[in-house]
Amino acid sequence: MSNFKPTAGLLIGIFSFVLFVVFTGAILNPASSGAPASSTGAPGDHTCAVAGCHDDATVNKGTAISTIDIDGGIGTYEPGKTYTITVSIRDMKSKRFGYQMVALDENMKNAGTFIVTCEDRTQVLKNYNELLDRDYATYTYAGTEPFADGIGKWEIQWKAPATNIGKITFYCATASANNDGTDKGDEIYTLKTELTCSSTTDVTSDVDSHITLSPNPAQDYIHISDAITLHAQGYSIFDVNGRLIQHGNIESTIDIKQLPKGKYSFTVSGSTHTQSIHFIKY
Repeated sequence: MSNFKPTAGLLIGIFSFVLFVVFTGAILNPASSGAPASSTGAPGDHTCAVAGCHDDATVNKGTAISTIDIDGGIGTYEPGKTYTITVSIRDMKSKRFGYQMVALDENMKNAGTFIVTCEDRTQVLKNYNELLDRDYATYTYAGTEPFADGIGKWEIQWKAPATNIGKITFYCATASANNDGTDKGDEIYTLKTELTCSSTTDVTSDVDSHITLSPNPAQDYIHISDAITLHAQGYSIFDVNGRLIQHGNIESTIDIKQLPKGKYSFTVSGSTHTQSIHFIKY
């Protein structure tokens, strides 16, 4: 790995660093958790100022072709409807591939809900330290394997918000790696696509409501307040590494007996925004 070069002008970022670890250190880390959250190139996410891995590449200068396909190329979403998203990258000279994607509204808030349909190749992560409302779809270690020769491909479902929240942008970063055991010759790409709402109803504003959890710390159950006023659609529980541990429909009481002791992030998805709260299981 080369030294940090703050004036290199390369948009490599943390996404590139982790892809180096995954793609060149596969033997040492067969259970890679994918690219770290907030590595998509979206506003607020990390995309530059960190050099030292894949340092002979410049973002979007390679020859690969990356695409985001939402249900065959639709341009609008229907509130509450679920769509299939396919991310692909084609580069015949590459041996491993990766991606990360986030969906954001015009206020740069998380929009909709990703639903994993193939746990072997893709997963959903959160950033536990910042941008807590954002959900990131990314690869698993097994998902770095080509879908076919020279092709990386991943499918995930996305449920649109329950109401019209205006334009939604899907920001995505992809990577192609030669798997030669070095940090040279790999490529990073960024792309995005947008959906507008097909509904003619007015855009719904964020609900000014804050949920609370009790007790906290908790042992067997946590109780939720204000779930109704938040117009909650569901909940997710993430560990300190951003891994999705538990999810389900929102209820006033959530069973957490099966969780190991530790610190977690409890996230409630509303119709127009998402709220996260930390809690401790003892």
